Amino acid sequence: MLTVKKISKKVLGFGRLILTPGETGHLPEPYNEAHPTVMKFFSMGWMETVENAPEAKTATPEKAPEPASPVTDYDAKAKELTKMSLKALQEKAKDLGIEYAETDIKATLIQKIIEKGE
Repeated sequence: MLTVKKISKKVLGFGRLILTPGETGHLPEPYNEAHPTVMKFFSMGWMETVENAPEAKTATPEKAPEPASPVTDYDAKAKELTKMSLKALQEKAKDLGIEYAETDIKATLIQKIIEKGE
């Protein structure tokens, strides 16, 4: 692992490692002395190699992706009911004893049916 000190006024990034002026850091893979970007920054005088730098920054670990939220019963029922026509939803509501207005839209009927718990 190559350890460098940032000596220019520019901010440099190496994958998940960002070095600001004056900071020292351990370059993550695949950045080594033979990497074209590293060679260019050395040739421009933007950084220098450092030996024994225990305070050097390391790349921040990549965060694990957030787990997908589980599909709830409500979601599953709503998905199934959205496939039904307005007339079929009205009939189902009537069969379940749910009061509804003729002006209720599909979303309202679906919500009422799911809340009834049938």
